[in-house]
Amino acid sequence: MTMDEDKIKALSREYAEEKVVSSGFSQSTYEELLDDQAEIVAYIIRWLTSRFCIVEKSKVKEEYNLALSNFQKAGCARPLNQAYFDGRGDAIKAIFPDIAKEVSHG
Repeated sequence: MTMDEDKIKALSREYAEEKVVSSGFSQSTYEELLDDQAEIVAYIIRWLTSRFCIVEKSKVKEEYNLALSNFQKAGCARPLNQAYFDGRGDAIKAIFPDIAKEVSHG
């Protein structure tokens, strides 16, 4: 699933609202700064998503926990399932090692 334009705009706006300081500006100038910053960030996100897969950490953690839960349910009686879930977990760990560390430690 790719990041659609609405998600890009929402994420860009969220970033701008976190980073643009409102003090010292009129409301209209502040809004223009927010719009400009959001537009720049949206451009960067579009470029990044054309080359890379960007995934919310929560979604990767959810997948990792699902794979782990399914692996634990499979037990030793179903080695094919065990191999499948091992592979699924290993793939997630390989692609997102920092997130896998967070999930396994926390």
